[in-house]
Amino acid sequence: MAIFKDFAVIIGILLILYALVILFFPPTFGSYFYGIRTKLTMKNKTIWVSGQRLFGFSLIGIGFVFFIIGILKIDEKIQRFPMVIVLIGLWALAKYFVNKTLVNKFSIES
Repeated sequence: MAIFKDFAVIIGILLILYALVILFFPPTFGSYFYGIRTKLTMKNKTIWVSGQRLFGFSLIGIGFVFFIIGILKIDEKIQRFPMVIVLIGLWALAKYFVNKTLVNKFSIES
C-alpha cells in the first residue's frame, strides 16, 4: 500500500503535531482525552502543567527520531512490527523521563 510507504515519516509528523497540540492547547487538569496521566501528574495542577509540557517536548524528540529514520530510509530495512515496538518503547521512556524529572523538580518521593 502506498500510504504506508513512508511509515516512519508519517508517524514522526503525527507525533510532532500531537506534541504541538499538547503544548499550544494544554489539556485541562485530569483530562482523559489527551496528555499524560500518571499518579504523579494527578497530585496537583502545578505538577500536571509541568508534566504536560515535558511530555510535549519529549514527543517532539520522538517525532524527530522517527522523521529522521524515515528520511534516511532506515525503516525500509526494518519491518513494521519492530518499528511499532520501538515507538511504544520510546513512548514509555518519555513517560519515565517525565516522571523522574517531576520527582526531582518537586522533591517528591516516588
